[in-house]
Amino acid sequence: MVLLAGGTGITAFIAFIEAQVSASHNKVFLAYGARKPELLLYRNLIDAKVGADNGFKALYFVETDENNSISNAAHSQSPECLNGCLSLEDIWNRLANPREATYYIAGPPAMIQALTRNLLMKDILPETIKVDAWE
Repeated sequence: MVLLAGGTGITAFIAFIEAQVSASHNKVFLAYGARKPELLLYRNLIDAKVGADNGFKALYFVETDENNSISNAAHSQSPECLNGCLSLEDIWNRLANPREATYYIAGPPAMIQALTRNLLMKDILPETIKVDAWE
């Protein structure tokens, strides 16, 4: 399962992330992007989940080059942070079985459209792409 969140789109996934049981048989990869590090909402929750659950992985993206503050996270296993917009190319090789995953996308319309288009170009079946379009 791959969760792709941009900005406040992370809220669509928070209840699910909170409910994930440690050592769950579900492997979850979260890619979460924001304009600036301080706009990465629920970071403490995400960092804690990554540190406590081997089945839960995450990767942050920030559009500015201010990601140095990410390394000052409260948890030693805080996810890596990349500069730039959330990118399918940056996460593809980090996924265990990208062609077998179900993708859940929530965020700004332009991000949703771009990620959906990129997934389809990688021959991901449309029925495995789930979108939370709130705008």
